[in-house]
Amino acid sequence: TIGDGDLYEKVKALNFCPVSISYEFDPCDYLKAREMQLKRDDPKWRKSKRDDVLSMKTGIEGYKGRVVYRLTPSINPEIDAMLATHPEYREQPVHDQLQHICDIIDRHIHQGYEIFERGTEFDKYIESRLALIDIPDKDEAFLREKLYEMYNNPVKNYEKSNISGIV
Repeated sequence: TIGDGDLYEKVKALNFCPVSISYEFDPCDYLKAREMQLKRDDPKWRKSKRDDVLSMKTGIEGYKGRVVYRLTPSINPEIDAMLATHPEYREQPVHDQLQHICDIIDRHIHQGYEIFERGTEFDKYIESRLALIDIPDKDEAFLREKLYEMYNNPVKNYEKSNISGIV
């Protein structure tokens, strides 16, 4: 069980090397924006099974542009450095220890992101995605903001991961 022995040593024995997968375009971007408005407008709104199937089909078959897979280095050196700085982490509850490990994994994934250039054509792309959203009381300003936000989040995570140190 996780509680037996040293969790950090058990994780290190697995020698995790996280993988980043970067898509130039998210085929589900307009579906996600649609869901955000529907949830905003009705907090009780839930995706239907039909919505789930459409999202899966779109994600699998939809256009992604360039796709970059990047294997990142082992997380073991970061675990060692973290524990050298914070040996008390070994005494924390398992949930907190797992969170420290997840933070390292997330940082590796974010550092592996490929950041794609967004030229002037990107605004036209966003407008074409907005046109695919057909819902009552369509709030184009909100939806546009959410679409841009989705594409800016990997950049923010990448930048944050490259300035954040060992936790």
